[in-house]
Amino acid sequence: MGQAMNKGPNPERTAQLKENFLKYYDELWTVGRAAKEAKVSRRTVYEWRDKDEQFLKDYEDVQASIIEQIEAEAYRRACQGVDEPIYYLGQKVDVVKKYSDRLLTVMLGALAPDKYRERRDVTHSGKIELDVNWDGG
Repeated sequence: MGQAMNKGPNPERTAQLKENFLKYYDELWTVGRAAKEAKVSRRTVYEWRDKDEQFLKDYEDVQASIIEQIEAEAYRRACQGVDEPIYYLGQKVDVVKKYSDRLLTVMLGALAPDKYRERRDVTHSGKIELDVNWDGG
């Protein structure tokens, strides 16, 4: 009787690991980095997501938060701009505000795709030949 019997995963420990992962996921924005910090494998995270409805809900809530944070940063860069330093002979001499038209275009395409999505029209002139072999079977 010198060995303790393994009764499977410890529910309290698993709950703490899940909570830690979700905290790191919200901070670090990637599953791999969050899993590493929480000291669990990516595979474990995906198993929790597949098997635990509450964890899936919490995971999706954090993911929505991450998306909102990224959208806020994209808005800031597109509309409020980013200060970029100007250097001369190795010394910072000024700052210029840079805006991202591309980010603004992407955001418009996401928010109003019917109006702003990229459209591509493909036209063909000439003839198309089709050769069909059928053995009747």
